[in-house]
Amino acid sequence: MLKKIIGLLFGLLFVEPSLGAPGNGADLIREVPVRLTSRIIAESQTAKATDEPGLDTTESSVGERKQPTDSDRAVGERDSPDAAEVIGDAAKVKLSKSEARKQQECQMANAAMTAVGVTQNASLQAYVRGVGQRLVDVAEPGEQTFSFDVLETPQIQAATNACGNIFISTGLMMHLNSEAELAAVLGHEIMHVLKAHDKRRKRRELLKGALGSASAMVLGGSSYSRNEINRSMRTATDLAFTQYDQNQEFEADNFGAEIMAKAGYSPESVVQVMAMFKALESVEFKQARAEGRSNALFRSFVTSHPPTPERYDRAVNKARALNAETNEYRAGDEFLEQIDGVPYGLTRATGVLRGNRFYHARLGITLALPEGWRQKQVPSGVLFESASGDAAFELSTARLRKGLTPERLVNEGLGFKIIEGRDLTIDGMPAYIATASRAQTVFGERPIRLVVVFDQRRGLAFVGRGSGKFDLKKLADDGAFIKIGFSLARMKKVDFEAAKPLQLKVVRASPGTTMESLAAQSDLPNYPEDELRVINGLYPKGEPEPGQLIKIID
Repeated sequence: MLKKIIGLLFGLLFVEPSLGAPGNGADLIREVPVRLTSRIIAESQTAKATDEPGLDTTESSVGERKQPTDSDRAVGERDSPDAAEVIGDAAKVKLSKSEARKQQECQMANAAMTAVGVTQNASLQAYVRGVGQRLVDVAEPGEQTFSFDVLETPQIQAATNACGNIFISTGLMMHLNSEAELAAVLGHEIMHVLKAHDKRRKRRELLKGALGSASAMVLGGSSYSRNEINRSMRTATDLAFTQYDQNQEFEADNFGAEIMAKAGYSPESVVQVMAMFKALESVEFKQARAEGRSNALFRSFVTSHPPTPERYDRAVNKARALNAETNEYRAGDEFLEQIDGVPYGLTRATGVLRGNRFYHARLGITLALPEGWRQKQVPSGVLFESASGDAAFELSTARLRKGLTPERLVNEGLGFKIIEGRDLTIDGMPAYIATASRAQTVFGERPIRLVVVFDQRRGLAFVGRGSGKFDLKKLADDGAFIKIGFSLARMKKVDFEAAKPLQLKVVRASPGTTMESLAAQSDLPNYPEDELRVINGLYPKGEPEPGQLIKIID
């Protein structure tokens, strides 16, 4: 997927559409040398959270080589057109240079977004498309067409491109509380398209820079970690979807509110959505201060659509002006009914975190995390990080072959330079624990703590790697890494019930229901009261009314 997206970006930025289609842009990039013959535990986020067979781990055993097949693709990869296909499609018809570039950009951006995974919830998909079409019908779109898709991801995101392809994530939808608020988000994105906000030279220059960095990392080989490359690619694909300036955001808010009112939705919902974004921002800064880390809003939807005081005030004034003209809006809606049961956070395919306990039902393993640690979403693999973000523990798998021991896997298969190590057993399974002087980690090259456990029943080795952001020689959080590794165990029958993914559920508040009491009953691992308040529009101190429909996570 990495090579394909880079190829698409090259096609977008550097190919003259009028000159026809050269060779596949992806051929310009060679693959990063891979020494760890392992399959990352996590599959694509859109894998169905149903009872499925164990994770396919058919990658080559240590010392073997084989040609990749469809089933051997890197985790999270999906079919997408390569650069030659995209450029070739544009060349089949005579288009102006700007139109050809527009088509290439749209195809590249759509490939990047659909790689995240369109929801399989047909009812929710149809519902969102219906709301979107109701807005388009009153927006005077001319010849512009629109499509609406729901991405099943916990990321809070909504995006569009010049072709009118609009995406909204389940992560954002579960933070909304009415159909009118959904219409506010979709109406805003519709107006970005109709007002041609994508035509910006600055964005293209930023995209070139991001692509250049990603390409240099790939061409540079093993001096860059997989996560560094993924971060750089995320920058490029984020920029593939237009980042707008403040005046364009004002314009999209203004005209978006107008088409909302025409479609029968209260423009007050624009204000409510902005209030939710402000709450998200406040919670993140509060938690970052408490944990002694930098805030995690970088390149998030909140930063690309900032709820500035001026923007908020303008939205309030616009709503008042529209309400002075009419206040007859749609009364009830089925929004909460539609999002009832939506998966919360990461799915069964990537494992489930309940409290401080991690479960991966498809691999049949569980482990415990230190207080404050969390599972971090990554393009592939399973990654846990400390509350401060300064320590991380990565988990992957490797296929076993006859005669292989944990020590041989570490020394011969993975090729680490071991400082010290010893054999032992963990939950009755052969294991090896060691420290290595230098290895690629999420922080770049760092010393690591290795914990390797052999599950001979499944023919798998679990490879855990702990590292610290500021570690040069010694491992500051080595005690935490060892505890995580030693806690790894086969799941028991009772564990499989806990391994079911968390879901958003809609319930009716009883007399005496408080956000504190709901948080105490929640399986959310960190800051449950903050999270429940934000998704219900009750941050910082609101409480539900008796009989009110509220969202919980269970």
